[in-house]
Amino acid sequence: MQRTIAEKLELPTPVMDMLDAQDEEDDYSGMGKGSRAEIPHVSEAIYQHIQKLVMNRRFLVIFHNGSSEEIDLNTFGFHLSGYSRNKVLWSFQGRFRLYPRTKVDRALMSTRTTTDVVLSASIEDRWRLPAILSSDAEEVADGSNIIDSFCGLWEEASHHRQAQYCFEYIMKLCRMGSHLVDYELTTHGSNYWKCDGIMQLKQEDVDTDDDDGADRLWLYGDALYHELRLDVDYYQNPYLSSLDPVVQCLPKIAYWSSPTYGSIVIHDDPDFDPFRKDMFNFKQFDNLRVLKLSACMFSFTSPPFLCCHSLRFLWLDNCYDIDLFRKEEGEVKDDEGIHRCFKRLWVLDVRYSSPSFLSGKIMGFLTQLRELYVMRQQIEMGKLQECLHNIRKLRVTKCYADTSHSDRGLMFSGKDKMELLDFSEFHPSNIERFFVESSCRSLETVIVDGSSTLKEISLKGCAKLKSLLLSGLFPQLYSLDLSGTSVKTLDFSAVTAPELDELYLLDSEKLCAILWPPPTEERMKRYLGKLQIDTRQKEATETRSRSPAEFGWYICVRDARFLGSLEPIKNYFGHNDMHVDISTMASPTHSHGDADSSKDVRMKMVGNLQQVKDDAVYGDVAATLKAIMCQCPPAPCVSSQGCYMHIEDQMRSTKLQTASHHMTLPGFIYHDAKTLHVHDSLFITPIPMGPYDSRWSQLEWCRVERCPKLEGVFAFGSSSGIDDFRKLKTMWVSHLLDARYILAYSVRSDNTGAFKNLTLLHIYCCPRLTHAVTLGTKTSLESLKALEIMWCGDVLEIFSFGAYSSNDNDEIGVWSFPSLKRIDLQELPKLHGICLSEWKIHAPMLKAVRIRGCWSLRTLPIVSGNNMVVCDCEKEWWDKLQWDSKAQRSYYKPIHSRYYKKKMLRGSPLRCSLLPTMHVTSIYRCVASYWSSNTSILHPDPYSFSFGFFPMCHVIDTQGAPHFNI
Repeated sequence: MQRTIAEKLELPTPVMDMLDAQDEEDDYSGMGKGSRAEIPHVSEAIYQHIQKLVMNRRFLVIFHNGSSEEIDLNTFGFHLSGYSRNKVLWSFQGRFRLYPRTKVDRALMSTRTTTDVVLSASIEDRWRLPAILSSDAEEVADGSNIIDSFCGLWEEASHHRQAQYCFEYIMKLCRMGSHLVDYELTTHGSNYWKCDGIMQLKQEDVDTDDDDGADRLWLYGDALYHELRLDVDYYQNPYLSSLDPVVQCLPKIAYWSSPTYGSIVIHDDPDFDPFRKDMFNFKQFDNLRVLKLSACMFSFTSPPFLCCHSLRFLWLDNCYDIDLFRKEEGEVKDDEGIHRCFKRLWVLDVRYSSPSFLSGKIMGFLTQLRELYVMRQQIEMGKLQECLHNIRKLRVTKCYADTSHSDRGLMFSGKDKMELLDFSEFHPSNIERFFVESSCRSLETVIVDGSSTLKEISLKGCAKLKSLLLSGLFPQLYSLDLSGTSVKTLDFSAVTAPELDELYLLDSEKLCAILWPPPTEERMKRYLGKLQIDTRQKEATETRSRSPAEFGWYICVRDARFLGSLEPIKNYFGHNDMHVDISTMASPTHSHGDADSSKDVRMKMVGNLQQVKDDAVYGDVAATLKAIMCQCPPAPCVSSQGCYMHIEDQMRSTKLQTASHHMTLPGFIYHDAKTLHVHDSLFITPIPMGPYDSRWSQLEWCRVERCPKLEGVFAFGSSSGIDDFRKLKTMWVSHLLDARYILAYSVRSDNTGAFKNLTLLHIYCCPRLTHAVTLGTKTSLESLKALEIMWCGDVLEIFSFGAYSSNDNDEIGVWSFPSLKRIDLQELPKLHGICLSEWKIHAPMLKAVRIRGCWSLRTLPIVSGNNMVVCDCEKEWWDKLQWDSKAQRSYYKPIHSRYYKKKMLRGSPLRCSLLPTMHVTSIYRCVASYWSSNTSILHPDPYSFSFGFFPMCHVIDTQGAPHFNI
């Protein structure tokens, strides 16, 4: 309702965006349309907009209230209470209410807060009713839904009059209805209009088999019935429904009924045969279109209504085939007459009647049947599957059925026009599999209310399926496949399926939430053996990096909010490994400007690196390339019983955006993920951190790469958990253009166990990184074996501390890395040290060091024991190192490049084949001009620009003048 008000007032786009954003949030939380609250900010916008319109004047609100309750319009932004002089005029219970206002009176007695005066039409003023009806009908017919569905359906009568005709017809049925005759308006309300000639086809559509005219008729009738919602409780309250259990036990009275011809009770004398073959063979029955037979006995091989050539609606209730009692074979004798009569039927309702009427041969005659309702019948489903290709609605409820298929399966295929399939309280005797193929491409609603034999349900490929209503007991159901459907909310809250073990929801783009039954009721397993979900766009699913068949659980989502639906079954992850993959899938659906620009940045970066590889000439360049192309250690194996989870980081579909894009994940993902791969993400700014004690405590392998907007990899808030990153072994980070840190504690942390199992820290090409790891206190890195930092031009130090608390056994000023064996630092011109300058690094197991382009670094780790450390570095840098003692220098064996500072002729072929020799100032001017058009990639630093963008640029000091060769 709030959205309707906003649309009527034509509020600005930002307000509508708030409604879209809240609707999206409610979709992912599984909240129903009728349970959503008003948005205070939107109400405030409505109030301010109204104040501008009325300019402090009084106003009157005309409100069409379709309910029987008072509604507080103040919550929607209309100031109507207190000292306000504004007024509201509203209607209770909508239009076409011509009966005593009993519900309104009860509502006013209990909640009368805003209603001061009540006006109602009096039944005694009958001469005014036609004018009232005509006015209401004109408003209804002019509604947008009615106008869109009218489509020039009639030639003579205007569609304004149609609404009045239809209402008067329904009122007539209500007066005719009783415990004897129940027209069941809730099911067949609009069908009476369509079939009984109240709404008529054009003349050229009457005698043809073309469905276009009937389709238009059904479209308009359904739209009009939606607007003419009657209070069925009131209209049928004086009489009990025929479905009431008490009525079912009463003796049946034989009759036939038609809304046009009235009801006729049939004589119960057994010697009287009213249903002779020619009973309806009179001229007055030529226009009989709707016929209901109740408790009648006649020959199904020669039914008395064969001569009713205009019959469109046939309802058989408790009717029996007299041939069965005469012990004669119930064969079809008048095939031509039955075919001519039945082929014109649009609606057929069979309840509690002999099964011979639904034989395969008769169903084969129903070529134009659009709706079939079957209740309490013994039915052979094989015949139902083969016929009825024009069916729109198929309801088989409370029936006993079997199938002749050898695989004991029930399969619907080829019914490409079927929109609704209802199997409420279905009791098949030998049907174990229920399949609906993708050829049923118009199917929108499926209802299955319990089954004692079903083991598999598959609706795979039904692209228009929006509503799946499951309820009741399914004691043997173990597999449910809804792949390729448009279901938005999958509701298991009313389902009891103790054996359900497989759930497939692949290619389910619209899926937003799964509602599970309360875990305390134990109506389903604690977790499923197979759960495969993919809610990404179709273009993205075609480029799956992993196959769903590889894992027991395969979860790929386009929005992380969907993962909140898995919280009730999180126990699965306590016993199985989980791999989390976060990225932005490259697909045509990402049309946002930010995505395109970020993608261009990434492609330029990759392209330049590839060009560097192609142009490599020097031996030390080749060695550097080897470092560039070093491979990340493989992720720990996630078993087939584990979970592969891909989270698509994308721009939200709504236009309401904040400055940064934050992703929220459920706590069980932070706590149970074993591997994490974040790559090619064009929108994420931070990687989310979980609540206290749930921050990646089981994570062993983490790789983050090519995320152009990522400001930092992990950032802790005011506190940290005792198990943060306790099991992490590999940390691999590369190509983060905007990242300022890899891990940062904002305050002091006492978590000294973090990273205790870290063996490899690799950071590559993060040009704006200043401090790789900022810790709350000195953390034990006792397992660190390799430290690789390359092409990070702004790095000042690798480890820094927000606070420090030492133990009694700590040696002040010394930080020990007992397992560190290899250090590789390349092109870090601002690096002063591995940690703060006042700290000394002790690495007793160090074996190899490689240093390139770290001109500000003046110290190396302290080495002890019998180790001889091989140090591959520039000679000029080695000569400027500062040592605590000569003994420490003796632990290192320097190795320099054989090409380093080798004198060559200026006109040598080697030099001419590359870039001509230029002075440092000239080359900087060229690069600076390039930087001005690529500010997202470079920064104007004359001494570090080569490390930000030209990773293969080396300084060669020839004849005392600095030059650059690329």
